[in-house]
Amino acid sequence: RMAIYDGTGNIAIGGSTGLYRLDILHGGSTGILNKSSASFSTIDIDAASGDAALRFINNGVNQWNIRNQPGTDNLQFFELGGGGERMAIYDGTGNVAIGAADGSYRLDVQHGGSTGIRSRSSGSFSVVDIDAASGDAALRFAKAGVNQWNIRNRPADDYLEIFELGGGGSRFVIQDGTGNVGIGQTVSPIYKLDVLHAGSTGLRVQSSASFSVIDID
Repeated sequence: RMAIYDGTGNIAIGGSTGLYRLDILHGGSTGILNKSSASFSTIDIDAASGDAALRFINNGVNQWNIRNQPGTDNLQFFELGGGGERMAIYDGTGNVAIGAADGSYRLDVQHGGSTGIRSRSSGSFSVVDIDAASGDAALRFAKAGVNQWNIRNRPADDYLEIFELGGGGSRFVIQDGTGNVGIGQTVSPIYKLDVLHAGSTGLRVQSSASFSVIDID
C-alpha cells in the first residue's frame, strides 16, 4: 500500500514508482482530499525560486502549468510543449491578460486572427453592458494603437454620439428623449434628421441603376 524509498525518502502510495517526494497511483477518479472541519482549507505550493506551479498532464505528457511566474509574481496559465503563456492575472493590479497582451487594461486581449471577443446566448438574447460612473460609457476604435473613433453615451446630455478622435470632434448624435438625429448638428438637433454642413453640398441620393426617388408623403 505504501513504501518509503531507501536513500531518497520518497513516499510511494498505491504501487507508484517513487519518482516524486510524494508519488500516488490510484485506479479511480479520486486522488487527494484535503478537508477541514472548520472554516477553510489550504494547500501551499512554495518554491524558493518563486516558480510554484500546478502542472496538468495527459497520460505522461505535460500540457499546462498554472504557476506563480517567478520574474513578475503574476498568476500565469502556460501551455507546455510550445504554446507559451495563454493568460495571466497581473500581480498588484489584478488586470487579466489573454493571448500575451501586456495587461495594460482590466481585461487585455491580444489575438492574431480576425475574431476577438464573443458574447453568445443559447436562449433569447445577449447583452454587453458598458456602464461608466461619469456617464461616459464608450466603445473606442483604434488603428494600430492610434485612437480613431468613439461611440459613446455623451455624459453632459446622454446623447448617443459618434466622435472622431484626434481633432475631428462630434460627427453624429441621436438625441436623448426625442430620437432626433443630428449630422454635423450635434449640439441640439431640432428636426428628426438635422444636417449641418459648412460647404456647398449637403445631401445626395444617387442610384447606380435607372432612377432615384425621394418620397415626401
